[in-house]
Amino acid sequence: MMAITTAQAVKDELTVLSCFISSIRERIDYLRSSLERTGTPMGGPCVQSSGGGNDVLPDTLSAIFFWEEKLEDYIAQVRRYASLTGNTTQRKLIMLRYADGYCWADVAAELGYSLSHCRRIKDMATSGITQKSSSLP
Repeated sequence: MMAITTAQAVKDELTVLSCFISSIRERIDYLRSSLERTGTPMGGPCVQSSGGGNDVLPDTLSAIFFWEEKLEDYIAQVRRYASLTGNTTQRKLIMLRYADGYCWADVAAELGYSLSHCRRIKDMATSGITQKSSSLP
């Protein structure tokens, strides 16, 4: 993670990560549903290609594993940003909003604060992330 110079840049980076995370989750859900349509549960035995040219199942499983790994990478980036915040509430807010994809109303309900207060917490968190990230090597 490189140093970010403004709180707005932190918000922008978190928003981009959140979009990636949401998009990847949708892709994984689509791939899983395509497996379910074929009657293959995710926890079922791995099917090897019989050489008949039908590699859809192994390709689909491979794609799911690939995207799950990407998802974990992006969530880890959000987690690193969250670790730079000032307190537990700020960390939880960053994770709920940007890693878990909660809308602001759901974040507010989960934390027990108003929407406007959650946005103030986010502003404090992103300012703190900016300050701490500027001191990173």
